[in-house]
Amino acid sequence: MRFLVAFSVFCFAQVSQATFSTSIGQHVYLSQAAIDFGSLSPTNIALLIVLGIVAVLVLAWGIRRSVLRRRLASSRAERHGTAGSGTATNLLARSRPEKTELIRTIVIGSEGDVDVKFVNEGVSSRHAELLVLRQVDSSPLMPLEPVYYIRDMASTRGVEVLRSGDWMQFHADVVLDDEQLRIGEVETTAAEINRLAVETRRATNDDEMAH
Repeated sequence: MRFLVAFSVFCFAQVSQATFSTSIGQHVYLSQAAIDFGSLSPTNIALLIVLGIVAVLVLAWGIRRSVLRRRLASSRAERHGTAGSGTATNLLARSRPEKTELIRTIVIGSEGDVDVKFVNEGVSSRHAELLVLRQVDSSPLMPLEPVYYIRDMASTRGVEVLRSGDWMQFHADVVLDDEQLRIGEVETTAAEINRLAVETRRATNDDEMAH
């Protein structure tokens, strides 16, 4: 998806330059669009430079994000191995990732003072805790997606993640934003839990301001 955005910006820059050249009486093919900067106005040149910088940043962000996701998946595979015959596998708890800082803590449960509530018989009152982390080497120009670290809070049914077609049970681990999680009998994702928590807190703040 990010590659398509970068490619679209690049194509737009090429088409724009070809259009500018044509408007001043020159017939220029896209493959030749970058050869005659002398005929362009400073404004057009500045626009093309900005579009080019944006395209490079978007492409670099996409590549960096993809590399980090592959590295994360590879490190988890080396640590935990693969699931067995389709049954839940008990995994050792993985410690919180290094070089990260906490954005928010989300407590998941079925009752009481929790951030995300799932009313389900399989969900304990305080079932699990999701830490939304920021990588410390993330920059404003190339922000990285949050790191999600979820740990069980001594629940009855535990926490499971779907990997390689098998549900794997664990005590604590890093999960990708779109990996399927099972909390009790509720199937969700870390990104969905984070979204629900943000919406709940926003609604609570609005209610407090209204009163």
